[in-house]
Order: sequence, then structure tokens, then C-alpha cells
Amino acid sequence: MGAGRPAAVPRVRSGAERGSRGVFRHEADFPWTDRSRLTMLYAIMRSRLQTVRKRCAAASTADITGRVHPDAGQAWGGADYFRAMRDMVVTFSDFGGIYGPMIERTVLAHLDRVLRDWGKIALLSGPRQVGKTTLARQTMARFGQASFLNWDVVTDQKRLVRKPYFFEAEDQDPGRPFLVALDEFHKYPRWRSYLKGAWDAYHDEFRFLVTGSGRLDLFRKGTDSLVGRAFGVPLDPLSIGELRGSLPDVEAFRAGLDEMPEPTPEAAAALDSLLRFSGFPEPFLRADPRFYRIWFQDRRTMLIRQDVRDATRIRDISLLEVLSHLVPGRVGSPLSLNSLREDVGVAFETVREWIEILCQFYYCFRIAPFAGSLARALRKESKVYLYDWVEVEEPGARFENLVAVHLNKAVKVWRATGAGEVGLHYVRE
Repeated sequence: MGAGRPAAVPRVRSGAERGSRGVFRHEADFPWTDRSRLTMLYAIMRSRLQTVRKRCAAASTADITGRVHPDAGQAWGGADYFRAMRDMVVTFSDFGGIYGPMIERTVLAHLDRVLRDWGKIALLSGPRQVGKTTLARQTMARFGQASFLNWDVVTDQKRLVRKPYFFEAEDQDPGRPFLVALDEFHKYPRWRSYLKGAWDAYHDEFRFLVTGSGRLDLFRKGTDSLVGRAFGVPLDPLSIGELRGSLPDVEAFRAGLDEMPEPTPEAAAALDSLLRFSGFPEPFLRADPRFYRIWFQDRRTMLIRQDVRDATRIRDISLLEVLSHLVPGRVGSPLSLNSLREDVGVAFETVREWIEILCQFYYCFRIAPFAGSLARALRKESKVYLYDWVEVEEPGARFENLVAVHLNKAVKVWRATGAGEVGLHYVRE
């Protein structure tokens, strides 16, 4: 298995084993040494065994980097399986810190359905660095023919301006749909009208996947509405169910409420890692506290001082940043906007608007109380939770935040996939 792999694939081996290429012998050969992490990762790999075998049994198998493994199709032994999974992780580290193929995302099947079966524009939205670009590239690999444009890359911006429908010139098999992936495309000022025109003219031949780190459903407004042309696909941080390879449907979830499942070592290890390193793929899989702290500071700065600043007209961006520092201390209790107004020193309406903006850009989300009617619920105080629960210092509130993210994620997926009209509320005692 190892002899035919591309030389560019990096490997992790102890010094004594460097001469024995591709042999997995003990824990030191893994990028992680924490035994709880290894227990969880072993469970993930075991649950993915059938998927990996099918992929590698194909006559020609390519990973996300476009490299084809020449030895695809050979019979596998147990050692080959573990070695290949290790190499996949290291390969994606080399590819810029992308680890998506290690964990198959819950919405992947639905994303494929929206694009292939229904022929709609897929609006893939979620928090910054939650794995949208990785999922987009995975989907490109599944299509087999695709074109990728990232609005954050200046050369890609120029390419779109010079030739708006650049994908027309791509070589394609007319017998199969061609995927056009537009990353962070909501930053393009005319993205709505562009997608409307592109889909109207080319939806028979091309499929369109758009990613954004702001809520794309809220950006769809005005005369350039994409209603009827686009479906939203939510991507949230990793959950225990996703790490174990499943998300129950609504009925299975309801049935499971009567009897809680038995705890397992794999689930306990996953919970421990999620509480320490968040559900964002890169810090979660690196499992390094120092890396997480640097990653967290960079993500917060980019979110507030780039994403929000560039998309809004907020002048006092530093005060908005102060507000974002205060929100984690309010997790677990009904959110008092009056208290935040006094602490930040701005008007009540300003605080309310800023909280909505932070929700729009996936810093936090709100859960309304169950009040029997929508009108009554709107008059009562909501609870606020963060997508990165590690930012919450108090252990009880952090755990409550993690549970809230899990439930909110399930509700969003059920709604997006048409599983039913479900909502999420909290009960005030």
C-alpha cells in the first residue's frame, strides 16, 4: 500500500521506524499522544472503515488535493487501513490545515441532493473556519468536474470581473453536471443578481455551490431574491453524533427521549475533547491548547474587525468588540439587553442591533423561551449561546452551551432537509 503513494505525502514516524515506510506500530506514530483522543479517533476510523474501503476499491481514487493513488484497488489488510487513515490526516495537514475527510459531515448527503437531484443553488453557510471550504472541495471531488473561485483571492476577483461566466470555458463532460463552487461569495457586492442570472441561464448544465461565513438567508432580500432558486444548507461545529457518524431523525430523537442511551468510552472521549478544544475542525483535531488559544484570538479578530466591519456601517467597532467580550459571561441566563447597554455605554436599540449582527455572523445565537405563543415569546428575554463554547469559562455554563449548540444544529439540519417543522425553546422555571 505504501510503496505506490506519491512522495509528496508527508509521514509521521518515530526515528527507529523511518526506514520502514508506512508501517504503523504504536501510538508514537500518530500525530496525537493523548489516550482519550486516540480512543475517540479509533472509534471514528472504525466507523469509517466501509466508506474508506469502497473509495479505495475504485479503479482510480483521488483525494482532495487531486493526487491519484496508483495503488487504489488493491486488497487491504488491517495495518493498511490504519496506515491509510493516518496518511489522510497528515496529507490534509499539509494541504493547509484541512481535516474534513477524516470526519464526514452530517449535511454532505443533503448538499449532494440539493445540487444533483433538485438542481438548486446550494447556499452553504456557517461560522468562520467551521469547514465550509473543505466541504465544498469534497463536493467538487464527488462531482468529478468542477471549477472553484474564492472571493478572498484577488486573482479570482479579477477573473470574475473580466469574464463573469468564466466556467463556460472549462472542459466538461456534457453527460454530467458541472459544479461551480463560489467560496465566501457573499462578499461580492452583486452576488445575488449574479447568481440569479447565472442560474437562470445555466442551471441545466451547471450546478452552483456558494459558501459564506454570514447568514446567507438573511442576505437574500430586495429585488434580487433567490427564492425558488436557492436552498440553504447549514454547517455548524462538530457534534458527538457527527463524530460517531450519525444524526438521528426527528422521530428517532423523540423516541430516544424516554430512555437515555448508555454512555460509551468513545462518546466520553469525544465530549471531553469538544469541551476543551471546541467543535471547530482544526483546533479539535490538533488537540493542542496553545494552538487553540492562538486560533481563537485570530478567529475573533477576523470576525469582528473584518467580516462584521466590512459588511456593516458600524463606526464604533471597538465597542462592538467590548460587547462580544461581555456576552460569554451571560451564557446560561436570560440575556438582559438593559444590563449590556449600561456596561457598554450605548443605546438600547444599538445593543439589540449589535446582538443581531453577532448572530448574523455566527458568533452567537439566541434561544427564545417557550411561552405558548410567538407574541408572548418575543416579549420575554432570550438566552444567548456561542458557537465556540470554549470561550465560556464557567464549567456548567460551558456544558449547557455545548448542549444548546448540539440541539440547535439538529433543529437546523431537520428543517433544511425537510424532516419537519421543529423549533428550539427553553422553559423558564
